[in-house]
Amino acid sequence: MNGLRYLDGPTGALTLLGLLVVGLLGLTNALWAESVPQVERPGAATIESRTATPPESPTAAPTLPSSTTRAEGAPRGASPDWPGLPAVEAAARVRIAEVWGVDPADLVLDFGRVRSEWIPGADLRVELRGTGRVGYWIVAASDRRDALSLRVRAGRRVIRPTAAAELPRGHRVREADIALRPVVVWGVEDSGPLADPVGWEVKRRIAEGEVLASPAVSPTAAVVTGAPIEVELRTGAVSVTLAGIALGTAVRGQSLYVRTVTGERLRGEAIGPGRVVVHLAGRG
Repeated sequence: MNGLRYLDGPTGALTLLGLLVVGLLGLTNALWAESVPQVERPGAATIESRTATPPESPTAAPTLPSSTTRAEGAPRGASPDWPGLPAVEAAARVRIAEVWGVDPADLVLDFGRVRSEWIPGADLRVELRGTGRVGYWIVAASDRRDALSLRVRAGRRVIRPTAAAELPRGHRVREADIALRPVVVWGVEDSGPLADPVGWEVKRRIAEGEVLASPAVSPTAAVVTGAPIEVELRTGAVSVTLAGIALGTAVRGQSLYVRTVTGERLRGEAIGPGRVVVHLAGRG
C-alpha cells in the first residue's frame, strides 16, 4: 500500500492513465501481428539456408526432332540429287570434249544443285550455248516432253608443279620444293604446259599443294641491263666465249641484245646467271 501512495492526487491519476494507454497499445499490436499472414520477402533467407542448399542448375530445354528430312532450300517433291543429271552430264561431257579437242575422261563438270522433277527420256538432246572460254557453258537439255537449261563449269585435270611444302615470300624455288600433282584447270586458256619454276622467286606465301605459277612465283632475271656477262658465240659444233655487256634484262630463255668486247651488237638468249648464247648460223 505504500507504493500506491504516490498515485494519490492529480499527478498520480495522470500517471496511472498513461500506464493504461501504453498497455492497451501493446496489446493491440500483438493481436494485429498474429492476425496478419507472414510473407517471406525475396532475399530474406538466412545465411545457413543459402549455403547449405545450393541453387538448382537450370534444366536445358529438350531438343526437338527435325520436322523435315529434305535438303535445306530444296523445293518440296524435288530430290537434291536430280535423277536425270547423269544422262545430261554424260551427253554434255562428250559435246564439250569435242569442242575443246580433249579426252572426255579428263573433264571435270560442276553443275551445282539441280532442282527439277523432270526425268529425261531416251530421246534426250543436249546442246551447248556460249563459248566456254573461261569454263562456263549453258547446257540446253530437252526431250519430247520437257526441256531444261543448266549452267555448268567445265575444267580439265592436268599435271602441274605444286609446292611440296609451304614456301615463304622471297624464297627461291628449288627442285625439292616441287611436287607434280593433278589439278583442275577451269576453261582452256591455261591448259598448256607451264615453265619450269626452278630458281623463280616466291612473291607471297604459298601453301602446300598450291600451283607454282605466276603471279605467285616469277622468274628471276638471269642478266640485267649494264651488267658484265659471258657471251658464247656458237656456229655448228664450234663455240667461242667472249666478255660482253647486257643491253637488256632477261630471264632464262628470253632473248636480249648484248655488246661484245669487240663492239659488235648481237641478239642472244639468256641461258643462266650472267650467261648469253648467240647462235651465228645463217648470219651473213
